[in-house]
Amino acid sequence: MVWRVPDLASTVEGLKLAAQTFEKDVTKLSRRPRNTMMETPICPTCSCSLVRLKISKDKAATSRYEGEEYHFCCQGCVDIFVTDPQKYLAEISEFIVCPTCLAEKPRHLAAKEEIAGQEVYFCRCPHCIQTFRENPDHYANRLEW
Repeated sequence: MVWRVPDLASTVEGLKLAAQTFEKDVTKLSRRPRNTMMETPICPTCSCSLVRLKISKDKAATSRYEGEEYHFCCQGCVDIFVTDPQKYLAEISEFIVCPTCLAEKPRHLAAKEEIAGQEVYFCRCPHCIQTFRENPDHYANRLEW
């Protein structure tokens, strides 16, 4: 059996490239201002659910940051966001939208239920969880944008 030692420089470069790619992918996922299960948009500046505000995709204000398009409830929120995008994306990175009442809440303050094999976050109100269970398709579908 012959053991070959790989070229150290190419191995180090390969590891660096893999680490950079992984970091970019994780950063992209962690800064998406969306409710995990339903993929409903949240304004990156004020954390309002665009669905709750009845703002459609074609009516939402938009801005691009690091190649990603973000949707906002108004141009005023865009103007604030562009002053420090990283700050605002970090602030809302863990926000969820209750699928029943459309309340926005930090994930650590929300109630989590497993429904149909998926984690769904609610505002903590038992009524919201029960109402969702009675008609899950209705509530899940209305959050789609």
